[in-house]
Amino acid sequence: MLNKFLSNEENQSHSNRLTDKLQGSDKINHAMIEKLAKSNASTQHYTYHKLNTLQSLDQRIANTQLPKNQKSDLMSEVNKTKERIKSQRNIILEELARTDDKKHATQSILESIFNKDEADKILKDIRVDGKTDQQIADQITRHIDQLSLTTSDDLLTS
Repeated sequence: MLNKFLSNEENQSHSNRLTDKLQGSDKINHAMIEKLAKSNASTQHYTYHKLNTLQSLDQRIANTQLPKNQKSDLMSEVNKTKERIKSQRNIILEELARTDDKKHATQSILESIFNKDEADKILKDIRVDGKTDQQIADQITRHIDQLSLTTSDDLLTS
């Protein structure tokens, strides 16, 4: 049922079948991240784009002919996804707000998710000078999301 609302490309183009094992809000989140990656969405307002994409999905679900209980289940999964996105963003923003040293805070956040070498590599791509906490959080979030698109082939070639 969920596959019906996710893009055909997402359902057909996987070299790894990770998403076959994902359910509900995880599958929604993964499909959305893939869609944003394919569209080369900028890191500016990245989280806003994610939430806006989910809002569009809400509207598509509402306009279907599905039975009420199926619509309700789908809407519940979309809402869970929205809440997880907001929660992740709040955690990052709280960490950034605790200090004036945004580079150090960013490094700390990245090292809590990635190994040190990968965190250092990502840190080189993240711009903190003259950026708001929101803009830094969007950059961090995009890198976290890209991790979920990593395949076993990607790991072997790196």
